[in-house]
Amino acid sequence: MPDDYTTRNQSPAMSIAHPDSPPPNDPSESVHLPDPADYQGQLHLEKVDLPLFFTGRIVALPVTLHNESRVVWPAAGDHPVRVAYHWLRPDGTLWVRDGRRTNLSGDLGPGESIALEAVIESPDEPGAAILQLTAVQERRSWFEPHGFSKVDLNVEILDFTEYARGGIEPVHDLPEPRAGETVSLAVRLRNEGAQIWPAQGFYAVRISYHWYSMDDHLVERDGLRTNLPADLKGGESRIMAAQVKMPPNPGTYILEWTVVQDRVAWLEKSATFQSTRTTVEVGEPLPETEREAITSAGDSHAARLARQDDYFTVTLAGRRFGRGIRPVIRWIKGDGLDDDVTRTAIAEATRRFGQRVDYCLCTNGINADRVRDILAWAVEPVEWQPVTPADNLTLATRLEAAGCPPEHYGYWWKWFPERVRGQGPEWILDGDMVITGAPTWFDQWRTGQDECRVTQDDRWPKDGLYGHYAAYVDNSSRLYSGLIALPPGLYYMPAVEAILGRQPLNFGHDGRRDMCEQGVIAAAFQTIGATPIPLYEFPFARAFEEQVDYGVLGDQGTAWGYHFGNAFRRRNLHFERLTAQGVLFSRTSPLSLLERFAWMKNAGQWGIPGWGMPDDAAVLILEYAQAFIGQTVLELGTSRGRMSAMLASLGCRVTTVDRHDRGARQNLEGLKVTVIVDDAVHYLATTTQTFPLIVIDFHGNAPTQWQTYAPLLQRCLAQPGLLLIDNAVLWKIPEWKEETGVRWFLERLPEGWTVHLHEEPLPGVAVVRTL
Repeated sequence: MPDDYTTRNQSPAMSIAHPDSPPPNDPSESVHLPDPADYQGQLHLEKVDLPLFFTGRIVALPVTLHNESRVVWPAAGDHPVRVAYHWLRPDGTLWVRDGRRTNLSGDLGPGESIALEAVIESPDEPGAAILQLTAVQERRSWFEPHGFSKVDLNVEILDFTEYARGGIEPVHDLPEPRAGETVSLAVRLRNEGAQIWPAQGFYAVRISYHWYSMDDHLVERDGLRTNLPADLKGGESRIMAAQVKMPPNPGTYILEWTVVQDRVAWLEKSATFQSTRTTVEVGEPLPETEREAITSAGDSHAARLARQDDYFTVTLAGRRFGRGIRPVIRWIKGDGLDDDVTRTAIAEATRRFGQRVDYCLCTNGINADRVRDILAWAVEPVEWQPVTPADNLTLATRLEAAGCPPEHYGYWWKWFPERVRGQGPEWILDGDMVITGAPTWFDQWRTGQDECRVTQDDRWPKDGLYGHYAAYVDNSSRLYSGLIALPPGLYYMPAVEAILGRQPLNFGHDGRRDMCEQGVIAAAFQTIGATPIPLYEFPFARAFEEQVDYGVLGDQGTAWGYHFGNAFRRRNLHFERLTAQGVLFSRTSPLSLLERFAWMKNAGQWGIPGWGMPDDAAVLILEYAQAFIGQTVLELGTSRGRMSAMLASLGCRVTTVDRHDRGARQNLEGLKVTVIVDDAVHYLATTTQTFPLIVIDFHGNAPTQWQTYAPLLQRCLAQPGLLLIDNAVLWKIPEWKEETGVRWFLERLPEGWTVHLHEEPLPGVAVVRTL
């Protein structure tokens, strides 16, 4: 396997055979006259954006091979069948005949299909070309002369050295790293070529690294990947936080920062890309007791980052929610009538479990106003993640093949995406499921030490529960697609794909009413070996039934949640009764602004000491802001948008600026807020507008930074005007003792400006008035 081929998780259906064996129809073989009927089939290119093809580089293309012949296509032996390709000139003349081979993982029988990643090596010359994807039976025949449906792609082969032109370097030194520890570090990434480096997709560009010993032997080739927050255009550079995991043993190492384009190449292979090598002293690992304290469930990932770096000045932007490792509870909510149930479900969970877990609401078909109303009772941060077919392309492809458009996905939306946090424990629930307690195995799940568990329905007739897939479901387990409790790293889509591969959905499938989703998911988790959650622990409270359904064993007094079935279609009296009895949380009193937007605050996975504005400070800022109702105010430091939402709800017109969008644009949609993604210095230096009120919540408060901010703020603050600065005495927090920039600024205010300092609660608020 070439060093520059970068697929880390290869398909089990793929291995590579180099084209150094005798070509098909080699004269050294006995004469064989191919029967065209044996070579009937087609090669299908999966729906992904095509990669850029570079001179002499290797890429992987996801394809599906279909056998439409009457014979088995062997994967091994003297005449194996393999996926291959030719390169043609634009005029159709042959350029490269024998492309690299991609092996099948097993024999492919008539009517069967197999998905794999075809490995393609580009010629050494740049220019236009035709890539012809096909199949070959070694020492017998190429498939395409016999009617096999090949794939022809018109591509442009680019000069790799020009694409890779750029570099990466760390902005800070690593903060006393310890063996086996994962830390974040600010790095600067530069794209000095003409092409865009994509942040998403099958061929995304991502930051990574290699570890070497001091004598330059490779210790670890595939470092953690860090996603770019957005595409990086030619000529652009970006400073961002990148993750790096220390080697497992203490010692002195060489760390090489670099960039990788998935399934294409490591960019440092080009002389035009400047990777950076630094010497790193890796210390002894933390003692077990101290490590447990750092990773305790009541502690956020971002707080651990703060301990690693006393004044870490790079935000968590670019660290998508899914990159965390903390446990997460996730709901899916569609355009049904169960908004009240989902609101209660999230209110109950955030009050019951607090910051021991994180929370995520996935939605489809509902707008931001409605989401804000659903989340208004939450007392902990909640990630809002609207979902689309792109969040699970494998499943979307299956549904499309069944003639099921996204507006008919129905129950299937629950599995978009497959996981919101793959490396952390995760619960997946419908929006009509409410947790009222913790199961006995909750702490095992929360700490990543539990098995996979799935709810059970042992009473409902089997033939009405699983659609066309009842035969695949074991009657003794009777799983159903209700609450799913997943351990870290467990992915279930391969099992789903296996079921759908054996029996595809019928054409015309409608996920809104057909029960096949239930059958497929139950069968998939059954093959994984999921442990059933008894129905008496998580009973059905269906809207069309008078009694709560605890299953064949009845109520055992151990229920810790309810599934309010059909609440998305009709009024659910069980929900109303349990709410009236006080079993479920509810409130009728008006919400304060702080309460209404608590779900957007900086805590949990977003919180770093000194960065999350205390509620007392927020109240103070809102009191001052009342004098500016109806006026346009400026907020510097949007974060997730909580202060912007409160100012807009107060009646201000808000312009908010942050160098990263941490979800604020979608969170604030529909409010009187203009969200600008820009560096504050650049915005202040280029805007022509002045503001009567500027609210500042910077995450970089060193004196050198405030030396830059000061003249720009004086330029943009109206006369008279008010400046409200959070983190005014941030330096009093030990972790941030060098963040004295606001103090430097306040000691040098222009003549006639006044300041009133609110030092408590830390990190304090400064109120600065102009003439």
